[in-house]
Amino acid sequence: MKAVELCEQRGYSVTATVVDTSGHQQAVVKGDSVPLQSLSVSYRKAYTAYSYGQAFGMRSTGELLRAGHGGPADAGLNTIPEVLFVPGGVTIRSGNSVLGGLGVSGAPGGDRDEACAADALAQLQDRIGR
Repeated sequence: MKAVELCEQRGYSVTATVVDTSGHQQAVVKGDSVPLQSLSVSYRKAYTAYSYGQAFGMRSTGELLRAGHGGPADAGLNTIPEVLFVPGGVTIRSGNSVLGGLGVSGAPGGDRDEACAADALAQLQDRIGR
């Protein structure tokens, strides 16, 4: 998966997960030395990017956080097992349609996870559609 490859080139071993329009996991690629918890974290980032990105029109979990979602006022949302409001998830879109989410976990900081995910989608956008 492109996100894992990009992070690897940047010196990070990560796991990347893609979810579809129902929030179900469709693909997972794990780096060689990434910790086990990155599997569930990457899924939760992808799910959150998809479901809340679609609901609020946001493109990433980092953008959701910067807009004030997932903070103290939304504390209850963080108790939903699939939800994780931390940077590292991006919404997969084709035009105005939301197709799913991509979550990355394992880099030293969610901002780096999110950069790998966003850059991977940017490189694949012609395959996804505009």
